[in-house]
Amino acid sequence: MNMRLREASTVLAVIFLLSFQTITCTADLVPLSIEEMTGMADVILIGTIEEVHHCTASFDAIPIMHRQVKVSVDRYLKNPLEAETVTVVARGATVGNTSMWVEDMPEFEESEMVLLFLRDDPWFLDENPQGFYQVVGMCQGKFTVGSDGAVNKPGQVIEDGSSVGEIEFKLGASSPSRNLVFPVVVALLSLGVVYVFYLRRLGKLSF
Repeated sequence: MNMRLREASTVLAVIFLLSFQTITCTADLVPLSIEEMTGMADVILIGTIEEVHHCTASFDAIPIMHRQVKVSVDRYLKNPLEAETVTVVARGATVGNTSMWVEDMPEFEESEMVLLFLRDDPWFLDENPQGFYQVVGMCQGKFTVGSDGAVNKPGQVIEDGSSVGEIEFKLGASSPSRNLVFPVVVALLSLGVVYVFYLRRLGKLSF
């Protein structure tokens, strides 16, 4: 009886382990400089990760397990778009009991502030009718923005205010208060002019 129980437990354990599948894929990472990625990118932006959605393969759209990453755009540094959000697609995902991990793919975390070098014509998106983007150079084209600059997984650093050609990497996030500075200054100047005009009407100013 004990032998049968051990055999049954072994079979159940094997079935349990087989129900969880991890697929590992390797990729060839070709080192790229910041200048090369800047030239290759169709769009360069700074934004915040809003959502990371893990998706299965779809042979009529994206024929590989992947993540669709929604990015809220703070500002564009190259080829500005009208869109306030963009969707970045990265190979590899976890769906149910199946995980697919692709070496050197960028990783994304919600609420993370990023600097992204993007291409709009990745090979695995076919004609790309959705307008999705792929990160240039796999993990190399995704930088996490911090107080000391932006850094990618291989360790390349982009300092705030540095530039490549006509592209200037202003990394500081624009805030609502910053956007209101000019209107507030104009409003204060206007109030000052009105106040001076009022004093002149009262005869308290002679000029």
